[in-house]
Amino acid sequence: MTNNQSYVDVLSVAPRLVLFGTLAMFSGDIANNYVLAKMKVWTNGRYISARFVISTLCGQMVNTAVFYIFGLWGMIPTHVLTKSIIVASLSKVSVELILLPLTLRISLWLKRIENVDYFDKATNFNPLKF
Repeated sequence: MTNNQSYVDVLSVAPRLVLFGTLAMFSGDIANNYVLAKMKVWTNGRYISARFVISTLCGQMVNTAVFYIFGLWGMIPTHVLTKSIIVASLSKVSVELILLPLTLRISLWLKRIENVDYFDKATNFNPLKF
């Protein structure tokens, strides 16, 4: 079993990556939803494109920073980690920009068929409050 150390190296970090990947997704989604909802209130429902892009940027920065800092700390040099967070976040936002026309069509279509355009003026965004 000459490759045993390779299995140990790879599989020993798997629980850490799963844990912090899940935490990153959870925290990034909360940040995205919070910014999107608050911006809608602040802009009185205008600038939907800007709201989508800015909330995605915030959510993806949180998502990527949490995963990279906690999940990859010690595996990647710090200066590479910082650059990686920025590049990965901007890459994810570029996908939002590419898909923005489709996102807008679907969002406006759903608002029209559901006849709902909710403003989160009094919403409690605390994910730990039941």
